Amino acid sequence: MTQRQMLAALAVAFVVAGLVFGFRSVSAGGVSCGSVLSPSSAEAQRADFGEEIGGTLSGATPDSDTTNNQDACDSAVGDAKPLAYGGLGIGAVALIAAMVVSPARRTSA
Repeated sequence: MTQRQMLAALAVAFVVAGLVFGFRSVSAGGVSCGSVLSPSSAEAQRADFGEEIGGTLSGATPDSDTTNNQDACDSAVGDAKPLAYGGLGIGAVALIAAMVVSPARRTSA
């Protein structure tokens, strides 16, 4: 196996790992947050709204800042970003290196 083939195989492995980590479902506190490459805060917004309505119905004063689930989702997605983007970045660099490395030369003795 040549250096070029080894770098290409390594690049593919890192890109696949980055995609797996990028599309892996992320959740925080029982609320689905989507994934790193496709985040979604819709469920977190519904959960926050439900908590605000529930608190109001029980006699509590509505809180002006009811984004606890949304903040937790943002944090969870942010914590998962280095694995996804790191894998994709390293894979891209390895792929470029595989294209730049000169093919092995055969010398006859």
